[in-house]
Parts: sequence; structure tokens; C-alpha cells
Amino acid sequence: MEAAREMAGAEAPAPVADGAPAPPSRKHEGKSTLTLTLLQANLLVAMLGGFWARQADGHPGPDLMGRGLLILNALVEWERTKKERARKKAPPKEERRKPG
Repeated sequence: MEAAREMAGAEAPAPVADGAPAPPSRKHEGKSTLTLTLLQANLLVAMLGGFWARQADGHPGPDLMGRGLLILNALVEWERTKKERARKKAPPKEERRKPG
């Protein structure tokens, strides 16, 4: 992530208590969302595929991007499956009682 910020020319945000930089976020309806540039997102996908993002490394090639996208797809499917299983295992909601 830090390499992605350096390549994009963005300033690193102030570090938080544990030493890691705080990700840029935007408040929208009470939810925090992470905003990335296209270059940063591509580097993160390439890192899933095995790209190290060292200073002397060039940009990731199509093989690494493809491998990273396959891994990202598997991770997204896994999270969707976990949500569906949790929804099926949840007990049914009881009807609300009327006052009186």
C-alpha cells in the first residue's frame, strides 16, 4: 500500500498509534469508505498475485494482474458464501407484539 502511495505521488497520512498510516476515508451516511486511486487498486490486486512492489520494480504485468484478479474473485466469493450461510443459520425473527 505504501508503494502505491509513493508511485501515485500522494502524501502519506499521519501515522496512527500502532505506527501504520491511517487509510484515507470519506464519511457517507455513517459508513467509512476507503478511497483508492486506480494505480493503488491495481497494485493491491497485483500484490495478491505475488507482486512485491519494490522500489526498483516496474509496473506489474498482465500475468500478475490476472493471477491477482483470480485470487480477488475467490476472496469475494468466499465472503458472499459466508454471508449467505450466516443468513440461513440465523433464527427467524419473531413478530412484534402489539401494545395492550
